[in-house]
Parts: sequence; C-alpha cells; structure tokens
Amino acid sequence: MQMWRVRRIVRSLLGWILRQALAVLLVLAAVSWLTVDGTWADRAATVWGWVRQAPDTIDKVKREVRQVARELETVVNEIQTGKTVAVPNPRSSGQGTGEPSSRPSAPPADAPSFVQPALSPSEVTITTGDPWAAAQERRTLEEINRIRQEHGLKPLRWDDAVVPVARSRAREIFETQYVSSDHKLKRSGEPWEATARAGIPFSALGETIYLDGERQNVASRAAAGWYNSPPHREIMLHPDLDRVGIGIAYTGRPLRVYSNGQPYDFSAVVVAIYRREAAR
Repeated sequence: MQMWRVRRIVRSLLGWILRQALAVLLVLAAVSWLTVDGTWADRAATVWGWVRQAPDTIDKVKREVRQVARELETVVNEIQTGKTVAVPNPRSSGQGTGEPSSRPSAPPADAPSFVQPALSPSEVTITTGDPWAAAQERRTLEEINRIRQEHGLKPLRWDDAVVPVARSRAREIFETQYVSSDHKLKRSGEPWEATARAGIPFSALGETIYLDGERQNVASRAAAGWYNSPPHREIMLHPDLDRVGIGIAYTGRPLRVYSNGQPYDFSAVVVAIYRREAAR
C-alpha cells in the first residue's frame, strides 16, 4: 500500500472521528439541559460549561487520533521496510539468488512513532563498532545460537576475523544507499569476494542481511526474521558452518536505501557472514 493512500485514509478517518466527537458533545449538552435540575439559568450555565470544555476535549481527541495515525503510518512503513535478504546457500565462490522477505518491527518506546526520513547519507551520522552496536552484534550471535541449539545444532563461534568485513558491508549499504537480493554491493561486491579480499580463508561461506526501520531490539528481530524466511534459515542452521562474524551499522534518522530499485527507509543494518575455515 502506498504511503500517500494511507495518509488519505487516515485524514478521512480523522475527520470522521472529529465529527462523531462533536456530535457526542452536542448530545451530552442536550442531555445536560434536560436533566439538570434548577432554573433555566442553571441549565444554561451547565451547557455553557460543556461548550467551554469542548475545545479541550476536541484537542484531546485530535491528539489521540493523530497518535493512532502516526502509529498506523509507522506500521505500514515498517511492513514496507523491515526487509531481509540473504544468499540462500553457503558456497566457496559464486553467489546466491535468494528473494528478499519482509519482517515488520516495532518502534522504540523512547522515540517518536514517525520520523521524516533523510534522503542523503550526508544528512545523518552512520555508526558502526560503538559499544551499543558491539553489544547488539553479540546479542545477535546469542539469538542465532539459541535457535541453532533448539534444532540440535552446535553453536556458532564468534569470528573476529570476519567482523570488520561485516561491519564494513553494513556501513556500505547506508553509504551507497543500495542493496540487492544477490548481495552484490556497489563497492565490496559479493560477500565471498569481500571476505577473500580481506585474506580470510574459507571452504564455505554464507551471508544474511537484515534491514530495519528501527534499531531497538534489532538483534532479536534480525534472528527471528532470518529464521522465518526459508533461504535465510538454511544459512543460519547450516550444519557445515561453524563460525559467524556480525556487523551492525545504524543511523540517528532513517536513511533511504534502494533495494532492487525500490526505496525503503532504514535505521539499522545487520550483516552476518558465516563461514567454515578452509582445510589446512
């Protein structure tokens, strides 16, 4: 659903609710007039009290409806942008052709429900490797291993060698505002190319990428999003892969990224590169 259509529906809904609120106020005023004991002056004073309170009541209804409207826009935006892409099969070379899948997310409690997205990387700060991102990277590993253990698989080991490659690719997606389902980024190319260029040996390699419109709890949402998508789950639960390096990049404001020609607004990118080291 296009966002402009959502906004038109929300505006229509807002107008309808305000009309209903005004009608309710008029009914209450009429009821007060008929039920209040006393003189006509007493009744008039009671109704006048309702009239004086009406603007505040309407403003309160407006604020509540606008909040619902912002939340609705956020949900639609998240459904459009909570997107994951992955190389479907780990390989020693070449690429996968996995189709992207959607994963909605929830806005953080301490942030506004709707933020006007920035359209250029120069307008935002892109952060990688700080304490928050590093903690989320480790948290993502915990979530992946929890799921693997539920399926009787050995936990993955943290791969320090691959982490810089994963962080660099996460940052590159924001800087170039581009990602595609085949994982061939504009600068670093395919994941196996970037890993080999860094001098890291492997006999099997896979990559999963998660992009989200919000960054709170992104680790658990990334792992859940990968698990709920068959090509991503195949990599995450692959028994031949024994280590993973995870990189997270995030922005203070949503940044537009083009995925297969379509624009989406993201605040966090999680890149997980799984490998099995080459036999010596």
